[in-house]
Amino acid sequence: MDDNRATGVPGATGTWITANGYIRLQLSGSGRFKETWGAGECAYDGSYAVSGAILVFTDDSGLVTLGELEAGAIHLRGDHFLRVH
Repeated sequence: MDDNRATGVPGATGTWITANGYIRLQLSGSGRFKETWGAGECAYDGSYAVSGAILVFTDDSGLVTLGELEAGAIHLRGDHFLRVH
């Protein structure tokens, strides 16, 4: 991890959800994430780091996925997540 990367960045922490409500992404201040689908079925657990506007998600099996934090939304694997207030 480079010196410009941080976990649990305040701009990213919290709960994010897709417009259709099917996918929920929870980002903790400790740098952990949980993604759930549908009625709460856990799809992915792991860690995340933020470097500028880029989010690097590494699930507990080692799968790495990149996302982007832009204009108050997270773009991840073609999905668009908005923060739940």
